[in-house]
Amino acid sequence: MKKILLPVAALTMIIGATLFNSCTKDDTVAPVITLTGGETYTVTYKSAATFTDPGFAATDAEDGAITPVVTGTVNMNSAGEYILTYTATDAAGNSASKSRTVTVDAAPYLAGSWSHVDIIDGTTYPAEIEAVTASTTTKNKIYFAKFAGYTNAQPYATLSGSSMTMPAQTFMCGATPQANRTFAGTASATFTSGGWTINYTITEDAVSVNGQSVYTPSK
Repeated sequence: MKKILLPVAALTMIIGATLFNSCTKDDTVAPVITLTGGETYTVTYKSAATFTDPGFAATDAEDGAITPVVTGTVNMNSAGEYILTYTATDAAGNSASKSRTVTVDAAPYLAGSWSHVDIIDGTTYPAEIEAVTASTTTKNKIYFAKFAGYTNAQPYATLSGSSMTMPAQTFMCGATPQANRTFAGTASATFTSGGWTINYTITEDAVSVNGQSVYTPSK
């Protein structure tokens, strides 16, 4: 009788184990990633030697806290937008990713008082103190209070990477503002030394003049 009961008991255990395993819930839920500071983040050009991430974390229903892997870099010495991607994977292989766009904004770095000298058609004019302001609505955009000997002109330049460009534009300027000045030029920036030089062509009443404005920090 005992010889018959033993195989039956073993068979019962196998069936029970099979039923238990078949009822085990599979882990199909991916971790949840949280980005401190949000998915868009702005830092000022050259405000630090390297970028410091404001923070990130990931949690998983089964595994608890998970450290995400971060890919991408931010160059604090080059204005523009950078994408950082955060990826977290749990023990079951479920993966989640989230991205953050980091803007390195050079406009606040350049805003303030600068000493600039204009060289127009070979004639050098006395140095003046230039007020440069940063746009409050467009990243990497600055305005000039004076430019090429003109006052109240408010031409603008945009910054990308380590270079500056001034697109073709028409502006009003002078003691009695007139809308007959057009500008087209290029600009090269030497931000590492704190200044930059703008080469330009201005057309006034159909007459074109070539010029250069050299900017250095105002003491």
